[in-house]
Amino acid sequence: APSCSRQIDGSGFVYARERVMTNAHVLAGVSDPVVAAEGEEYAAVPVYVDEATDVAVLAVPGLPQIPLTFSPEPADSGDDAIIMGYPGGGGLFVGPARVRDHTDISGPDFRNEETVVRDVYALYGEVRAGNSGGPLFDPQGHVLGVVFASAIDDPLTGYALTYEQVEGAAATGQASSSPVATGACE
Repeated sequence: APSCSRQIDGSGFVYARERVMTNAHVLAGVSDPVVAAEGEEYAAVPVYVDEATDVAVLAVPGLPQIPLTFSPEPADSGDDAIIMGYPGGGGLFVGPARVRDHTDISGPDFRNEETVVRDVYALYGEVRAGNSGGPLFDPQGHVLGVVFASAIDDPLTGYALTYEQVEGAAATGQASSSPVATGACE
């Protein structure tokens, strides 16, 4: 993001044909996003951004990857999960996680401007900078949610938005082709 005077790296996943879901904070200030997939780069267009929930969708024309599927059932406390992403813009990180809780959490939006309530999974598991926007999987390979944060005071506690929280974003992003603004730099 030249306008932010830095490169911004984050994760995302293909959830529908030519659509990638990520976090809004990953796209903040980015004018020309690029999706890297299997050694290729694709120009992307933000078609949905919700800063309060911290979810975004990119339209990626020509992206050939097969979409992942969301889990038909939400996870329960104690369920095993898998965190995946590309922390620091590096290689693929795959880490074990366990669902600590499925709950509504009240806290600041990523800009720290307003208090929002989100339906999230609190996780025992390592979420590193750059994992944001990546999928949280169940052991069967279905997407449970979107990784978006780690606890400030505990490096082994992470958070993911549930499918129920991002379901509307998924539908709207899949149906939209009009570019939307990504907001100012974070």
